[in-house]
Amino acid sequence: MQQDLEKQEDRNQIQEAELQELRDQTEIMRQAVEKKSYIVMFVQPHTGFEWQDTISTVVQGGENDTASIIDVNSAPLIGTMRLHKGEVASVEIVLSNAGSSIANLYSYRFSVVPELGTDETQLKTMPQIRLETFLEPNYKPVFIPVSFEVTEDFAPKGKIYFEVLHDAGINKVVLDYVYVA
Repeated sequence: MQQDLEKQEDRNQIQEAELQELRDQTEIMRQAVEKKSYIVMFVQPHTGFEWQDTISTVVQGGENDTASIIDVNSAPLIGTMRLHKGEVASVEIVLSNAGSSIANLYSYRFSVVPELGTDETQLKTMPQIRLETFLEPNYKPVFIPVSFEVTEDFAPKGKIYFEVLHDAGINKVVLDYVYVA
């Protein structure tokens, strides 16, 4: 009976902490509406991307089974992000402020979510890393270098989630990857 009460008390404390976190996020979103800052985020990989040129042509048919090419477009497309076992992968988070107010950047983190081919997945979440910097509107962007070691836990493929917490909310970018042993 005493153990049941202690377990219930522990559950209540966990639920109270979760509720407080939701309250904090709601307050951040409320302040973001008032603040009028708009954060644009993208992630630039420096490791594992293969670039391929794709060429499309438009052919116009002519008389006597002849043809002439009237348009050629060539554009590089991102192929697959290939992460090799044992390498140190690196990406750069790029943040800019397209709003009219100064934005306060609090922290960032990233998580690796392998797709293991079963119902179970292992989530590798890195701890929040504090930024504590300001981002002026329509000014130069902030570049955040991120690197991590690729381990067997990444196999066979998955996604990497990047999150930045700021006073206008949370921005997220997801990258797909394939693990190479």
